[in-house]
Amino acid sequence: MIVARKIAGQRVYLSPLDISDIDIYAKWLNDVETYIYLDASVQVINLETERHFLNNAKENGDQYFAIRLIADNSMIGSCGLIKIDHINRKAELSRVFIGETAYVNKGFGSEAILLLLDYGFNILNLNNISVLCCAYNRRALKSYAKCGFKTAGCFRQAKIIKGNKYDDIILDILAEEFSGSPYKSKLDEILHTY
Repeated sequence: MIVARKIAGQRVYLSPLDISDIDIYAKWLNDVETYIYLDASVQVINLETERHFLNNAKENGDQYFAIRLIADNSMIGSCGLIKIDHINRKAELSRVFIGETAYVNKGFGSEAILLLLDYGFNILNLNNISVLCCAYNRRALKSYAKCGFKTAGCFRQAKIIKGNKYDDIILDILAEEFSGSPYKSKLDEILHTY
């Protein structure tokens, strides 16, 4: 399979999600260690629902990417920009996760987020990128902070799991707050020649 590299970092690159990836994607979204951190926990996920999800994403203008290892092109996770508003120059991060457990908590997700922010701010010309994260997802909150996100507010007791109530934390980052991706991009090389 030929894989398009949309944005490359040091260890991972982002490529457009493809229909051929839905079997792995559906497997991850049915794994409690993945879906409990996403808004997929109350959905029945199968190949048909994932195919429908990807088709709807294209129609809505949402952009979802596979997170792939540079070393061997294997897909280890997914991330995306949704609700892209080109007039007000804002968007939301969606479904950022590492599905392959061998790569969890090793900085691959943070690298992918930085690449996505670089793309959003420097290619799509966005000014504000936000994300909603459940308070019990400490690993993700740490990763977002590491990438420059700041807490903007919360939806109190927005999730109830096993009788426990959790806030949804609203985080965002502005273009002027983004220090840039630490990974040299082709865009930098192209613009530097002029």
